[in-house]
Amino acid sequence: MGIKTFLQKSIPKYPKSLLELELQRRKIHKLLIKVKATWPDIEEYPSQFNLYAVLERIKKVWNKHKNILAIRKTDLKYVPWILFLGDKPWLGENKLFYQEYSQHLISHPDPSSIIKLISSWLFYYPTNIRTFASWLQLIEQLLNNYHKIFWRLKDWYERHSKWLIFKTNSIKIIADKWLEQPIENLFLEIGIPGKVIEYKFARDVLKEILNNVYQKSSEGNYQYINHLVLLLSRNTDLLDDEILKKNILSSLLKPFIKHDPPNEIKDIVISYVLTNIGDPRLKPGNWRGIDDALISVIKRWLSLESFNLFLDIIERTSDPRFHRRKQFWTPYFNLGYVTEAWAILGRKAETEIFQRIKTDENIRFRNFGILINSDPRQSVLLLKIADLIIAEWSHNGKCRIWHVNNKHAPALYEKEYFAADLRANANFEKVHLGDWEYDIAEKIDDYTNVKHPILRANL
Repeated sequence: MGIKTFLQKSIPKYPKSLLELELQRRKIHKLLIKVKATWPDIEEYPSQFNLYAVLERIKKVWNKHKNILAIRKTDLKYVPWILFLGDKPWLGENKLFYQEYSQHLISHPDPSSIIKLISSWLFYYPTNIRTFASWLQLIEQLLNNYHKIFWRLKDWYERHSKWLIFKTNSIKIIADKWLEQPIENLFLEIGIPGKVIEYKFARDVLKEILNNVYQKSSEGNYQYINHLVLLLSRNTDLLDDEILKKNILSSLLKPFIKHDPPNEIKDIVISYVLTNIGDPRLKPGNWRGIDDALISVIKRWLSLESFNLFLDIIERTSDPRFHRRKQFWTPYFNLGYVTEAWAILGRKAETEIFQRIKTDENIRFRNFGILINSDPRQSVLLLKIADLIIAEWSHNGKCRIWHVNNKHAPALYEKEYFAADLRANANFEKVHLGDWEYDIAEKIDDYTNVKHPILRANL
């Protein structure tokens, strides 16, 4: 939305008295201060207008006369928006047209046309044309020449002075400056309000920032992740672009395919992903097209959260026997053997967690399943290790193991489970008596060649 549209929507058109006129004048003054401080003077893409019809008329006149002044005035004001429109070669690539139009803007400066040219440039950002540098030089010249004359150009002049927006290497410059001073309102700072995703310039800046953050994180420097998430959270429309969505997830998750960051960084990424994209275990459609290796990272982290949630709740529902089970399963998680996990809570555990939600606003609440038709004290932790599905019960429940090819193997991530289904037709089951740890570890090793530390100690 440009300043004109903003003001038109903010004040009544016809004052009824001198007092109302004065009140409107004061209101306009306050609004201008507000706009100047928070909203760049930029023109929206005129999507409601038939630009292709304008383009054809201008092309026809240009091909005949080779003279900008031959174009009728009603079409001339739309020239910035049709420079890079339609099939190539674009009109903006024509050197003679560039020379004619640039001379027209310099000799007949009009702030509205210059703002339109800036807006169009940021919208299309046509880096692969031969006149790329020429258009940048023109915009820079217009700002230098007329920012003291036209107040609408002053902010753009100052913005360019700070961020070098109209230099040929501006994308790298802005991304590097953001690393030096990460700010969450970057796009507003460089003059792009509203739907950032609509502007190719903004998309290119973000891609460069994402690459920079990925490189830093790969080197063990995680300080930029929180700043990146704040920047992304202010512009959630960026995820509507499938390519950007892949780039964002790659920047946040790819550095951690082989090792995990500190917990506070992991928490920041998990919160952003679950809030804006969704849990890949429950909403796999939201992750369609994303690299499996990246999905595995977030699933690994969420599996550990399911494990910690399960342990926390079981400790609160008073099962002293589970301490040994916790000690047994923890190495499988720490060594990365558990690729997926899902907590299934019984009635007592479910009541406990919902009571905690009511009393603690900061509780780390994630997803879990509900156990039906069972002892209300019991809960189940469902694990996936290689090709095995494992159900570890609390209290006096057994540990049961299914091979994934077993048609009775329970599915992960269901919202409800009948207790009988988590007991039936397992390939292996073990009561937690005697040296049960060794027997379960040996069976897992037989199926998967995944060795628990207690087996290595006995080699």
